[in-house]
Amino acid sequence: MACASFLWQKVGDGLPAAVFLPGWASDERIFSGLDWPANRLLAKGPPSGELHGELARYIRSRGLAPVSLFGWSLGGFMAVEFSRLFPDLVSQLILCGVRRGYAPQEIALAKAGVSAQREMFLASFYRRCFLPAQKEDFRRFRAKLMPRYLREFGTDELLRSLDYLAQARIRPEDLGGHPVCLLHGLHDKVAPVEEARAIAAAAVRVRLHVLPHGAHAAFLTPPARPILASCLT
Repeated sequence: MACASFLWQKVGDGLPAAVFLPGWASDERIFSGLDWPANRLLAKGPPSGELHGELARYIRSRGLAPVSLFGWSLGGFMAVEFSRLFPDLVSQLILCGVRRGYAPQEIALAKAGVSAQREMFLASFYRRCFLPAQKEDFRRFRAKLMPRYLREFGTDELLRSLDYLAQARIRPEDLGGHPVCLLHGLHDKVAPVEEARAIAAAAVRVRLHVLPHGAHAAFLTPPARPILASCLT
């Protein structure tokens, strides 16, 4: 199901426009409270493979192009795909916690977990996004967003997102048209850091920043902020 609306947050005059695309089993709320130097466009609701056309229409109608695209995890695949479909609307890509692709057996295990015990599987997935490197970040997430996510995300939409992940790929030729900033946690258990290193080694115009105390949600760590600020300005 395509996103029905977008949230535009103007931070200041003269700042670039950036689109933020969340990862699997998350939504625009994962970016709340982040102090980044950009006017922000947030797609409301969980990411969907049908987002691209609607996002392009919104960017054009508001005169926002070209935009920086920030994609976390699944949102990173979507950002790369959007930049390939609409290269004129994009100035750069900022990707966090991405992989070249997920193996069929990983998707099958995730689908089985969601179908059998949705809340238990999600809780385990969220822990993997933060631990062991981001304990304080996980405590904040567990206290505020996690209970809402466990309650609100239904099985069907989670499975649809996994269908998108099953076919999503990041290839070197997909990254040739725009500058790319890769942000990755050294202790990422969902997307091992070797994946980011392989992407950076195979593509041109890619800068890789490995955060020594980051996990899958590395963009939430304090050391990520100056890196993101330098990428966005």
